Order: sequence, then structure tokens, then C-alpha cells
Amino acid sequence: MKKGTIKKISCILLILANLFLLAACEKKSVPPTIVVGREWNHQVNRVADTASSFTLKDPVVFELVSETHFEFTEMECIVYEGTIKNRGPEKWRRQVKTTPNQNTYAVRGKARKGGFMSAKELFRLKKEGFVTIEFKTKDSVIAIKEIEVRK
Repeated sequence: MKKGTIKKISCILLILANLFLLAACEKKSVPPTIVVGREWNHQVNRVADTASSFTLKDPVVFELVSETHFEFTEMECIVYEGTIKNRGPEKWRRQVKTTPNQNTYAVRGKARKGGFMSAKELFRLKKEGFVTIEFKTKDSVIAIKEIEVRK
């Protein structure tokens, strides 16, 4: 083989290796999610002890988490009784303003006795059942999550 041919082949292989490296490093976007838990980790400002099933007496906190900054300035947080498919009555709704460098929003209700609100208080429930949490903008649903609340 000629010296020029070897250089061309090496150059092509180097370019291909770089392309494979770039393709492997490309980060796939994950849609925003709702994380629900019993505790709040103050050190990292995140929900801890995550679950999708709670008792009426369990303390509950939840947050909307996104890998990237929010691309909107306002959103709504809505809590419904029932499942995603069979939504019941709306329990409460909150209009929220966000900032361009924000990528999380947490709901941490404070109980009268101290600590966080129980599932019964936060979701305004009278009995066990399912609760649907929804975050949305004027144009679309950002994230939705269904949780079970037991006795």
C-alpha cells in the first residue's frame, strides 16, 4: 500500500470513530416527570422515599422534575380524585409562575401540627382511592401521575 492511501484510510477511520463517539454521547431527552414521596431531602432539595401508593395518614410531597430548564413561564398544577382514565372531581388547582432557569417545582404542604400534610389533607380526601396529579401549560399537558391512597 502507498503511504498516501494509508493516510487517507487512517483519516477516514478517525472521522468514523469521532462520529460514533458523538452518537454515543448524544443525550436523549426525557420528558418531565412527577415524583411523589413521603419525605423531602433538604440537602439536595428533592423528594425522597418515593412511592406510588400511600396511606391516608402518610405525609406526601411531590414535584415536577425536568432534565432541562422549563420552556414556559406559567403552568397549572391540578389534583383530581380518580384515575387517569376515570377522573373524578377536581380537588384543587394552583397557577404557578416559573423562571427560565428553573427545572423543578415542588408541592410541600405544611401540616398544622408541623411536618408535611398527610395524603388526606393534601389531596382533600374523605376516603381511600386514587388521585391524579397533572401539570399543564395553556397548550399541553407537561406530566401526569396517578397514585393510590389506602386506609
